[in-house]
Amino acid sequence: MPLTLRALSRHNPVKTTLRILSCAIRSGQLSKALAIAERMQALGICITRNQAYFWLQECSKQRDQDLEYAKRLQSVLVFSRLDSVQVLADHLIRYFASCGSLTNAEITFEKVAKPSAYTWSAIISAHSQLGKAERALHLFHKMMVCGSEANECVFLGVLKACSTLSCLRLVHHHILQSGLQAVTVGNSLVDLYSRLSSLSEACTVFDKLPKRNVVSCNSMIAAYIYHKSFFKALGCFGKMQAQGIDPDDVTFSSTLMACSSLGVIKRGRLIHHQIIERGLQSLAYVGTALADMYGKCGSLADLLDVFKNLPYRDVVSWGALIAGCAECGDSALARNYFLQMQKEGFKPNEVTFTSIFAACSNAGLIDEGCMYLKLMTSDFGLKPNPHHCFCVIDLLARAGKLVEAERMLQDLDSSAAVAWRSLLSASKTYGNVELGRRCFDHLYQLDPDSASGYILMSKIYLAAGMREEALKIEKLRPKWKPKVKELDKILNKLRKGLGGHEHKCEAGEAFC
Repeated sequence: MPLTLRALSRHNPVKTTLRILSCAIRSGQLSKALAIAERMQALGICITRNQAYFWLQECSKQRDQDLEYAKRLQSVLVFSRLDSVQVLADHLIRYFASCGSLTNAEITFEKVAKPSAYTWSAIISAHSQLGKAERALHLFHKMMVCGSEANECVFLGVLKACSTLSCLRLVHHHILQSGLQAVTVGNSLVDLYSRLSSLSEACTVFDKLPKRNVVSCNSMIAAYIYHKSFFKALGCFGKMQAQGIDPDDVTFSSTLMACSSLGVIKRGRLIHHQIIERGLQSLAYVGTALADMYGKCGSLADLLDVFKNLPYRDVVSWGALIAGCAECGDSALARNYFLQMQKEGFKPNEVTFTSIFAACSNAGLIDEGCMYLKLMTSDFGLKPNPHHCFCVIDLLARAGKLVEAERMLQDLDSSAAVAWRSLLSASKTYGNVELGRRCFDHLYQLDPDSASGYILMSKIYLAAGMREEALKIEKLRPKWKPKVKELDKILNKLRKGLGGHEHKCEAGEAFC
C-alpha cells in the first residue's frame, strides 16, 4: 500500500517526500506535483533547485499552457527562495511568455540581480514572440548599455523584432561588431532581408556565410521564390547538391514551387525522381507539392497519379487536386472532386473554395460560382475573404454583370476595401460611371489613404469627359505625411551605439 504524504510526515520523512515530488515531476504528473509541493510548503518544506529545474523543463513540453498554474508554481519557487536563481529565472520567463503573460515575465526578470546573456535572451525573445517589437528592441539597447555581451540566442530573439529594413541593418551591424558567426543567425538574416524586400542583401549574407547547411540553402531558395526569382531558386538547388549538401523535404517542397511557377515539368519530374530515391513521397506535404506542380504544369495524368498514390490525404492535398484540375481546364472534374472530398469526410476550407471559384471562372459558370459563395456561409460556416469576393467579382465582371457583383457585395456586407477596389476597376473597364462612384464612396469610407481608388475614379471621370469631377477627386486625394513612431526613437538610440551611422557592408565581412 503506497504511503501518503500525511503518513510519511509522521515519521519526518523529508527525503522521502522530496523523492515523491521528483517522481511526479519526471513522470509528467504536473498537477499532482503542484499539489504535493503546496502541501510541502504548508509543512515548511522547500523544494530543491534540481527539482525546480526539471519541473520547469516539463512545463515547457506541455501543449496547453496554464497561466494560473505558472503563478502557483512561481509561488512555490518564491517560498523556496529559488525564483531569482539565474538559470531558473530564464526558464520561468520563457514559461510565462508561453502563457502569454509578459507582466509576470518582466517581474521575474527584474528579480535577477545580474542577468546573464541567456536571461536577456529569454526576456527579449518573450517580447518578440508576443509581438512587442519596440519593447524587445528597447531591452536590447538596455542590455548593451549595461555592458552585457550578446550571444547567439540574444541576436536570434532581437532579429524577430526587426520589422523594418533600417532596424535590421542596425542589429546586423551589432552582430558583425560582436564577431559572432553562428550559422543560425546567418540563416535568420537571410530570411529577414528577404521578407523586408532586400533580396540583394539576403544574397550577400548567404554568400558570406562561413558555413552553410541545408537550412541555409532552404532560406535562400525560399527568398528567391518569395521574390519570384524562380530560375535562381533552381540554380541554388543545383549548387547546394554540387557542394555536398543533401536536400530535405522542405528543399524539395520549395523547389517544386519554383517548377510550378515556371511550368518546367521536365525539371519537376527529375526532382520527383530524387524524392522517390529518398523515400520522401510518403510525406503528405511533399506529395501535395508534387500534385500542385503537375497541375500548374498542365499534366492532369501525372497529377491524378500522384494523388492516387498518396498514403494519406487531407484537405490540403484535396485542395491541390481541385486547383490542379481547374488549372488544367477540366472544371467538371474539379467540381466532381469537390463533391468527392466531402463524401470522404473532408470539409472544404477557404483555399478549397478559391480553387472551385477558379474552376467556375474558367468555365464561365456564373450561377454555380455564386451558389458556392453562398454555400461557404450557409453549409460550411466560412466567411468569404476578400480574395473570394475578388474571384466572384471577376467571374461576374467577365460576363459584364457589374450590378449583380455590387448587389452580392452588399448582401455579403463586405468591409474589405480590396473587393470594392476590384469592382471599381471593373467599372472603369466597362465605363460605368454611376457604379464607379458608388464603389469609390465605399472605398473612401473603408480606406481613405489608398491612392489607387482616387486614380481609378479620376480615370473613369476623364474617360467620360467629366474633367471637373476628375479634378474634385484629385483634390480629395490625401498628401502623404511621415509619422514619428516610438520605434524611431529606439532606433536612434541604437544608431548612437554605432557612431550615428547605419551599417554598410565591407568586403570580406562575415554575414555581410
